This record gives sequence, structure tokens and C-alpha cells, in this order.
Amino acid sequence: MLDLYEAFYKLSADTFRLSPDHRFVLDHRSYVKSKACLESAIRRGEGLVLITGGAGTGKTTLIHEILAQLSKTHIPVATLTGAQLESRDLLQMVGTSFGLSMRGVDKSSLTLELEGFLKLQGQKGRRAILIVDEAQGLSSSALEELGLLARLQYKNRWILQTILVGQQPLGDLIATSGVEHLSSRIVAT
Repeated sequence: MLDLYEAFYKLSADTFRLSPDHRFVLDHRSYVKSKACLESAIRRGEGLVLITGGAGTGKTTLIHEILAQLSKTHIPVATLTGAQLESRDLLQMVGTSFGLSMRGVDKSSLTLELEGFLKLQGQKGRRAILIVDEAQGLSSSALEELGLLARLQYKNRWILQTILVGQQPLGDLIATSGVEHLSSRIVAT
């Protein structure tokens, strides 16, 4: 049946896939508003961005669209899925996502290696962006670690911008997890 539609409309790509594809997004009002808010926060390069919504509301599609835009810049971007990560695992995955070898085995070595990379970005006059999808699965210790990383600065400029994406329990988790310094850095929701 899909072949019939594809042939009739002369479609050159599979528009009926179940996986999200930002090239085929319907720019409805709330999507456009969310996208503009996220783009503005990224342009400013400050703070933490929190994107929450129910399953199937377009969060991942929005992130893929933003990633496509960021791929045309020199901004280092790391993406990961935060399912059930503890702080040490989070540091390991963040560093690896930024292309670091993360040879350290203990948490302090991992932290120093990641901080060194981020400070190098600051010396180059830029910041890095970390996008964590399904962030509602992060542990309190992982959220605490993100809060500490988000506080890193070089010459009074933030050197890591974090975008947390997840279902509604993410907002509740941040509000009740005891990471006030994380919630105080939220610039856009």
C-alpha cells in the first residue's frame, strides 16, 4: 500500500517510517515555538535547557533538527541517552561522546579529563553542547554530576551547555532531587 502512495506522489524518501525524521516535521505552533526557544538558548550559549513532553510529542525530532543545524558549526556536540546512568558512567559516556578516550578508571580521573577538554574549548573561544535524551532515567548522582559540569567556566563564560530531554517526570526529578544549582541554571523549558 505504501508503494502505491510513494509512486503516486513521486516521493523520493520514505516518509512513513516509525522512527522520527526531522526532514518531515509538521511545523505546528508548539513545535515552532519550542524550536525557536531552543535555538535562542543555543545562540546565547548559557544555561541548561529542559525539554519535556509525553511520548510521541516530537522531542527527539526537535533534537535531530537542532543536531542537523549544529553539524554545520564548529561547536563540539555530544549526545547520549541517559537511561539509568550513575555519575561515573555518565562521565565516561559524556567523554566518549565528545571523542575522548577516557582512559581513567576512577571518577576523579574521568572528571579531570573531561574538564580539561572543556577548558580547551573555552581557550578556543567556544563552548561544548551536551544533549541527554531520555534524561528522566538519570540517577540523582548523575544529575548532580551534570550540575557540577554545567558550572564550569573559562574567563567568566560557560564552557558547557546542557540540554536535557525527557518525559514529564524529568522536571519533577530535577525539582526534587536536591540539585538546586542545576535547577537554578535552567534558562529555557
